[in-house]
Amino acid sequence: MTTGQRTTDRVERIALAGLILLGTLPRAFWAWRHGLAPQGGESQNIATALVMGRGYADPYFVGSGPTAHLLPTMPLLVAGVYRLFGIRTVAAEVVLEGLALAELFGGFWLLFRLFARLGVARGPRIVAFTLLCLAPVYWGQEALDFRYWEGALALCLGVATLHRLLTLHRQAAPPTLFQEAGTAALAAATLFVSPPLGIGVGIGAGLLILERPDWPHRWRPIALAALFTLALVGPWTLRNLHALGRPIPLRDNAPLEMSLANNPLAASLPAGDAFDRQMKAIHPLQGGAGTARVGQVGELRYMDELKTGLHAWIAAHPGTFARLCGLHLREMIWPSPWQFRLGSGLLAGPRAALVGIVSVLGLIGLARGLRSGPSGWRYPAVMVAVAVLTYLPFQPVPRYLWLLWGLFAFSAASLAGRLSRDRSAPPLP
Repeated sequence: MTTGQRTTDRVERIALAGLILLGTLPRAFWAWRHGLAPQGGESQNIATALVMGRGYADPYFVGSGPTAHLLPTMPLLVAGVYRLFGIRTVAAEVVLEGLALAELFGGFWLLFRLFARLGVARGPRIVAFTLLCLAPVYWGQEALDFRYWEGALALCLGVATLHRLLTLHRQAAPPTLFQEAGTAALAAATLFVSPPLGIGVGIGAGLLILERPDWPHRWRPIALAALFTLALVGPWTLRNLHALGRPIPLRDNAPLEMSLANNPLAASLPAGDAFDRQMKAIHPLQGGAGTARVGQVGELRYMDELKTGLHAWIAAHPGTFARLCGLHLREMIWPSPWQFRLGSGLLAGPRAALVGIVSVLGLIGLARGLRSGPSGWRYPAVMVAVAVLTYLPFQPVPRYLWLLWGLFAFSAASLAGRLSRDRSAPPLP
């Protein structure tokens, strides 16, 4: 490495550190401005129940009972902090805020390095990193929600797995057992924290294995991935069998989330109004009929009732269901302003427009990377495609959109860098 390159790398590290500091300050202010002990929803409620000795339970209200509404990673983490520093104390919330910001900027840095390995120039990557750190698009989720919810942690795990896949993709020698085990463990952890991202990296790993017939033990990474996944999912499934009477491998709330997005109100009212009214009507956290019904029959039976009604409605209205899935697809790529009114509501229109522009450019950047860039571009592209398709039956809310925000930002920046380079290239003789 030359002296000039070392100097450039040092300047890059200083610039990234400065951007992280500048990004930390407004998020910390946002957390302070909205109170250091906000309502963290079901995850915070479960963590409180764990510390109070009620078990993994009560996501909606005290007494709602055992739950599989959320995978246990974040509630257990929050409960551990509460046990050490007190339930919803300032000290506990400061620790959780620090963990959330470390996960957040760690994920951004991993994206910065990933796209460097994919051949994106330093300048566009700095632009994308600056956008992620400073643009006031998802500060509510990043400063508040991710203390209790899995988004930032999921991004770290998913992008770290993409790094591992890219390493194995590029090396000529067959992977060692240690490499396979590390990649399999990261993929399993991603799945257990965020199934949409986990399925995406799993499919990417499958493509890698299929295209490498020269590997002498192609069955081994598959067996390792199954083993690590079983080590995480198995105990959780047995716990659900014991607590709820049914072997639930991941979560039981899909009928609730799908019913919020697919119903007669969604078919006839503006999307934001329909979502608000349906939330108040059926979500057990809202204090309405859904809350009362969970109190009467319990969480699992309530989910079964929602599933029966949902399936009947879809069977009677297949065209409307398909139209709503198409609307959700559009909202994943180009969101509507109402989707950003779910939090503070500040600058909902400009935020939605910025996300839409970056997402469209990011999709074009991914497509161009697949067509003319290194073949490793397939791995982030597959993860994006799987996440988008997974959320089709659900109503995209900012936490879902955020999972793809960083990938789209760096892909859009790579597109801008390519176009700028093409324009500045001398014409062919």
